[in-house]
Amino acid sequence: MLPEHLTMIKEWKKEQSFIKRPKLDEWQLEDFQLTISQALNENKPVQITTWANGEIVITEGLIQEVDK
Repeated sequence: MLPEHLTMIKEWKKEQSFIKRPKLDEWQLEDFQLTISQALNENKPVQITTWANGEIVITEGLIQEVDK
């Protein structure tokens, strides 16, 4: 295959896996705030799923502080 074709295939695959940014409502945001507060106060591990540039990123760990 030509290098141009490989580049086009890679771009096409990237476009196919792109995830639109989810819209969060007020209830979901309030639930997140409560979960984060509980994890911080009780020193519990959490799994946080975020969206970044069309991809879903999962981060696990302990919350040490909250920067408002």
